[in-house]
Amino acid sequence: MLYSICIATYKRPELLKKLLESLSKQKIPESVEIEVIIVDNDKSESVKEVVVKAGKELGLYLRYFTQPINNLSLTRNVSVAEAKGEYIFFIDDDEIASAEWISYRYNSLFKYDADAVFGRVV
Repeated sequence: MLYSICIATYKRPELLKKLLESLSKQKIPESVEIEVIIVDNDKSESVKEVVVKAGKELGLYLRYFTQPINNLSLTRNVSVAEAKGEYIFFIDDDEIASAEWISYRYNSLFKYDADAVFGRVV
């Protein structure tokens, strides 16, 4: 099963780097694969170098897109349109995912037969 993690980002290369590092440490069920969709809302592609480097170093399947119009909704819509997974996860570029971030949501989806799952941000 493929899960798509969607990240909208705007001029936060260092924070995005930390987020991608945290996603590379996820404890996921064997039946789950993840793709990470990064949509850069900066037409100058200020995070592209971070994404390329992370793709080589972190073992994540990363897909990078740009959306040049300064609009978070349009940027998130690009990530959804490009997602190939059966489930879509959103996380902001200034967050860090705990190692169980995906597995908690995975378990909740099936335990509660949920259509959507979300959690608090600390």
